[in-house]
Amino acid sequence: MHNKSVAELSRELESGKISSVELTQEFLDRIKREDSKYNSFITVTEEQALADARVADEQRASGNATPWTGVPFAHKDIFCTNGVRTTCGSKMLEHFVPPYDATVTANFRQAGAVWGVVEGVGRQPDQAELPDEIADRLGGQQQHLVCPKHCGFHDQLSSG
Repeated sequence: MHNKSVAELSRELESGKISSVELTQEFLDRIKREDSKYNSFITVTEEQALADARVADEQRASGNATPWTGVPFAHKDIFCTNGVRTTCGSKMLEHFVPPYDATVTANFRQAGAVWGVVEGVGRQPDQAELPDEIADRLGGQQQHLVCPKHCGFHDQLSSG
């Protein structure tokens, strides 16, 4: 399932071949199984994702669905999500929990997408102990919570 497009997943959900709960659980299981190789996710809210998936299945059953209804998605750790830690990959924001959703997050939720994970932002490993993290970012020296690996080249870091 992880290689399918949103349109393909939406058709699978619409046809009843798979439920959103099953699909979401499949992606959550894949994260548990694979993320130790890639170190891509900062936050995984499994309970919230499964709760959203149950709601999405009810919406689809009632005929009240958008193409995104029930499709799991992950977003970068730069978009605020109400009540969920949003760090921007920064030690400085390590404990920040926003009281609102960013527009992009709100739009996905409104469309019925199942949200449950926050991806790390592309970054370099700690290379210097400079006092100002913002200056570090501007100079290319970054201090972060995690350093995700490139999915195709495990010896390289992800970025972007």
